[in-house]
Amino acid sequence: MAEERGTKPFVVVVGVDYSELGAVALERAFELAADRPAAELHAVNVVRNFGEFVMLESAQPSVYGVSLREASQRLQDYVDAARRRFEERHGRSAHIRCVTHLRAEIPAEEIVALATEVGADVIVVGTHGRRGVRRLVLGSVAESVVRLADCAVLVVRQPRGATVSPRKEAEVLRAETPFPSSKEPPAERSPGGRDYSPR
Repeated sequence: MAEERGTKPFVVVVGVDYSELGAVALERAFELAADRPAAELHAVNVVRNFGEFVMLESAQPSVYGVSLREASQRLQDYVDAARRRFEERHGRSAHIRCVTHLRAEIPAEEIVALATEVGADVIVVGTHGRRGVRRLVLGSVAESVVRLADCAVLVVRQPRGATVSPRKEAEVLRAETPFPSSKEPPAERSPGGRDYSPR
């Protein structure tokens, strides 16, 4: 719609994992998109693929997994519900084109690959702000996204035990070196990655 009028929409990619922090990141993504006259929001959930079924990538992964169709529908319903809550809280309709994407394989690489494909202006991801050994053991999707992305990355962190506005707790980061010298830019699609989004 916006592109037909010659105006490139502001494109936001947000990682969704169904956690409380993921919900904060999605809320912030809606805030960013709603502030623009023309915007697209691409919500992506990265799953682990086991044949016909997938294990949802979340704070508490499903034990039995779900079908691709169920996972896609769950993501769509989740984003639709978040949009309705956003509109109710802000008392206005969010005229944002929302697209959901279900990807498989490595979360950070898939989020960055999607951002490249859709020409994202910003990626929004959440971080638990882990330090020390816990960070080394668990790794950080947000850190990897910042390191790999060639667009702005908004890292959202919610302090322990506090409920605050995502806007106050968000920190904008831009990778100084989009692709480390020891690593080639990611291919158009990550090796083995697949997009299960409905066409």
